[in-house]
Amino acid sequence: MPVQAIATSPGVAPSRELQLGRIRVHLISEVGTISGAIEEMSPSDVRIYAEEALPVGSLVTVRLAPEGWECQFDANGVVHRAEQLADGTDLGVFLSEPLSEELISACWLEMRRELRYGVVWAAWARPESQKKIVAATILNYSYSGVQLRLPYQPQPGEQITLLTDAPIATATVRWAAPYGPNQYFCGCQMAKSDGLKLALRVQLATNS
Repeated sequence: MPVQAIATSPGVAPSRELQLGRIRVHLISEVGTISGAIEEMSPSDVRIYAEEALPVGSLVTVRLAPEGWECQFDANGVVHRAEQLADGTDLGVFLSEPLSEELISACWLEMRRELRYGVVWAAWARPESQKKIVAATILNYSYSGVQLRLPYQPQPGEQITLLTDAPIATATVRWAAPYGPNQYFCGCQMAKSDGLKLALRVQLATNS
C-alpha cells in the first residue's frame, strides 16, 4: 500500500502545489541520520543531494517533511546510487512502496513518472531469438526499465536475459532503433525486483 502521512501537529491544511525544493529530507540508516535536498522525484524513486555519503545497498528510511505541512512522510528504500560530487553526494533511492497520493498530487508539476540513471556498463545478453550470448552495453536504467545497445535488432516482446558471471535480470523489449552499422538501441521493461538487482550490480561494479 502507498506510504501514508504521519501527523506532527494538528491544524494547517497543506497547499495544493508543492515545489521539490521545499521538501526537507532525512535519510535514516543503521549508521545514523543524514540530511539532504530532493533533486528529482517519482512515485517510487527519489534523487537526493546530501552533504554526506551512504554506501550503495544501504537500507534507509526516507523522511520527507514538506515546508508548511503539519505532517511528514516516511518511506523505506534501498540506496542504489551514490555518486561523489565536489561538495556532496548524489544519492538515488528506490522505495519499497509508492509515495502517498497526497504528496504525489501536491508535487505533480515536478513529479516524474520514473527517474532514469545514465551509465555505460558492459554486460552480456542472452536473447531468446539468438542461439548465442551477445555483447551488450547498458546505457541507462530506471526502477522498471533499461536501455541497451546491442549488435542486432531485437523485436518488441522479445525476452532478453542480462548476465555477467550469473544472470542479473530479465528484460522485455518494448522498442528498438538503429544506432549505426550493426548496432541498435533498445528500450526494455523489467520487473521492479529485477530493476533493483540490476541497479545494485551496475553501481557496485562501477564504484568498486
